[in-house]
Amino acid sequence: MNGLRGLLGAELRRFFSRRVMHAMFAFGIALATFVLVLQFVRSDVSRSVSGSPNIVCNGPTSGPATAQTFGTLPPDCYKQFGTEIVTRDRRMHVHNTFRDTVNGTGVAMVFVAFVSGASFVGAEFGAGSLSTQLLFEPRRKRVVAVKAVAVGIGLAALSTALLLYIGILQWIGSSLRGVAGGLDGAWFAGRAADMGRVAAAVGLAGIAAYAITVVARRTVAAVAGLLIVGWASAIIGQFHAWRWVAKDNPATAFIAMAVDPSRQQHNGGSDVLSTRASSVSALGWAVGLTLAAAFIFDRREVR
Repeated sequence: MNGLRGLLGAELRRFFSRRVMHAMFAFGIALATFVLVLQFVRSDVSRSVSGSPNIVCNGPTSGPATAQTFGTLPPDCYKQFGTEIVTRDRRMHVHNTFRDTVNGTGVAMVFVAFVSGASFVGAEFGAGSLSTQLLFEPRRKRVVAVKAVAVGIGLAALSTALLLYIGILQWIGSSLRGVAGGLDGAWFAGRAADMGRVAAAVGLAGIAAYAITVVARRTVAAVAGLLIVGWASAIIGQFHAWRWVAKDNPATAFIAMAVDPSRQQHNGGSDVLSTRASSVSALGWAVGLTLAAAFIFDRREVR
């Protein structure tokens, strides 16, 4: 048990010390800050006056539409200009918008997880360091499993930290130039569940990409494979008899888990998995791909 704990700790330290992870997290922080600063600057209630001419007739007319078309009015009609005050509320409202922000950010982080999860082991194949590690820990299946757990934990932790940062900025902006009311215990519990769901989706997506890279040995091949499968299954799923292909591929499962489609109304023939079904599917893909990768990795030469 101590050896397993030490191996996991070493993999987590390596995960968080990678420059690519520092760059991705810094880019996420910078992008979130930029977007929220723009929202903060535009957060206000604006009112404008709009006017449009209306044609009013005092008595029966003949052919008013034709007369209006040619720019002339019947003798018993006249133009009356009406005005209307249009209000545009663009204030930041963390209570109403943070849930959608979590889901939208989650989808973007799933795609980032494909790259970061694949590159975690792809870089080792490129540098040849994996064979050196096997001299100290020869149990290959154990190595594959521990690395997968490290990828999942690392990506889940980073995604949670980014979502918390976005939530804090939205709350500050809403408090200063928006609406920050209605944040009760039920709201915090709901948003914690949303962030946990997104973090799990991101972690599982990274594990799946990592497992594919263990077999493919190339980061680009693994990421391209996931994206091509998702794209191709979406096309195939347009045929009624093949809708299950669009639902049950790994890319769809991770994205559906992050988006939380249970908030939307779907009919019985929907091409989108429910939140529970997508969670089960995502977990099944991550575990299944990891087991397959461990089996293949255990039986082939590592260079």
